[in-house]
Amino acid sequence: MITNKEIMNLLPEMLLEIVDTGSEQLIVWANDKALGRYGSGIIDSRITNLVPPMKWAEIYTTLFRSGKVEDVRFRNDEGVFEFSGFYIRMDKAGMPGRIQLIMRDITEEVMLATTDSLTGIYNRRHINENS
Repeated sequence: MITNKEIMNLLPEMLLEIVDTGSEQLIVWANDKALGRYGSGIIDSRITNLVPPMKWAEIYTTLFRSGKVEDVRFRNDEGVFEFSGFYIRMDKAGMPGRIQLIMRDITEEVMLATTDSLTGIYNRRHINENS
């Protein structure tokens, strides 16, 4: 019998499962795509090792309040990423909830949309968005 986690390993996006302890959010599972990119060291590590802490605070607040986030972008040292996911509330002591996230690397898409492909110089779209 195929499990849900085995099916999630077939998806082309990086998937993360995070436990919310109330004081921190720890990655407890990642699909093969995420493990291939970041290694097994991300398991039991804080999500802020992948997402800048200030940006994660914004994402977490939205997740906790509304139960979901969609197409939230952030930049880290490796590139530009997009998150979509949801928050599952738990009724267990010491574990307020779990977070399921889909994480896409959109670095190349952003580069194609904001730079001239021939010269590599920022295009008008980038200038307008950042001025």
